[in-house]
Amino acid sequence: MAARGHSLLEDSITRNCAAPLRLIFPLLALDIVMSSLKIHPAVDDLVQHMIALLLIAGVAWLIIRVMLVAEDMLVERFRLDVPGNLRARRVRTQFEVFRRVASVAVFVIALGIALTTFQWAATLGGTVLASAGIVGLVASITAPDD
Repeated sequence: MAARGHSLLEDSITRNCAAPLRLIFPLLALDIVMSSLKIHPAVDDLVQHMIALLLIAGVAWLIIRVMLVAEDMLVERFRLDVPGNLRARRVRTQFEVFRRVASVAVFVIALGIALTTFQWAATLGGTVLASAGIVGLVASITAPDD
């Protein structure tokens, strides 16, 4: 148990998710307030686009950090400091590989979504998203069944 009676889950969420949430919540508040501000339309469009890009990055960052929370829970459940830890080592290694591949997939998908917000790169963004889908399909088909 951690200090002050907090659980491992609470501590992991605080440690891993606080920074992305410190980006996301103010951006959401700014997005809500933007509609009531009287600013030049060109500036408004630019600010809205920046908010959208930062929200895409923030949500991707949060998803990747949530996977670290899951890994913390897995590490606690499958301990290596006990005898006969072969299953624990296998599960932890498999999850670490999954987390790394999923993190790259989240990054590629976020990049594709971000690119689709630009008119000049919408086709490229769609291509990136389609390739991420194809890679995910191939990975799921070729994954070993344990």
